[in-house]
Amino acid sequence: MNQAWIVFVKELRDALRDRRTLLRLALPAVLMGPLLLSALSGLIASLEERADKREVLVAGMEAAPTLA
Repeated sequence: MNQAWIVFVKELRDALRDRRTLLRLALPAVLMGPLLLSALSGLIASLEERADKREVLVAGMEAAPTLA
């Protein structure tokens, strides 16, 4: 188990030393967060807008005027 850990740490150190690898890992991770949040925010806003426009017909509303 100890030898596997040593190899893992060595490979990780080698990967982090390479700038191209860092850019390929870090750049998408940094950009995806704000992109996903803005897309999700737009989706939720459109769903709320559609929900506000929805009309519900109720039979017998005169029996419960406070629900209107």
